[in-house]
Amino acid sequence: MKNNFPNLDYIINVNNFQKIQDAISKVAGTSLLTVDYKGTPVTKHSNCR
Repeated sequence: MKNNFPNLDYIINVNNFQKIQDAISKVAGTSLLTVDYKGTPVTKHSNCR
């Protein structure tokens, strides 16, 4: 079966998004992780303790 969903890294620049995610998690005081539609991590954990 062909996958009709584009890769997330095709839509966004993952390195830049990681920086934004890190900043948001620091301000919000919570941990964040971005995943694709299958639940596979696309970024690293931010502010994970």
